[in-house]
Amino acid sequence: MKKILLFATLGFVLIQCESENFQDKYGDVVPDCDTTAVSFSTDIEPIMAEYCVSCHNTASPFGGLDLSIYSGVKSAADNGDLADRITRSSSDALKMPPGENLGDCNINTIIAWVDQGALEN
Repeated sequence: MKKILLFATLGFVLIQCESENFQDKYGDVVPDCDTTAVSFSTDIEPIMAEYCVSCHNTASPFGGLDLSIYSGVKSAADNGDLADRITRSSSDALKMPPGENLGDCNINTIIAWVDQGALEN
């Protein structure tokens, strides 16, 4: 009986320890950030509008990049520049957006969209 109680207690402690560290269990996934089915119009376009379009738009395509339209975002996604620029360290001059932080959920959402084929959906 003592052995059963000891194993049950030990099992409970191990389960508690495991569930307390979200990062170890799930990696860089952000809680409450669903990236299972990312949509351009619902998820990506609003991020671009908030953080990118002020510099990268049709009237002022900084660096020749217009992120106000799907084709511009798709092109940056396909050539790897989009993921590269948003995941650089904050001290890197090529980090986008400059002086701002997209936040882990927005970064994970963009990466997931690219990984899911960068669809115009």
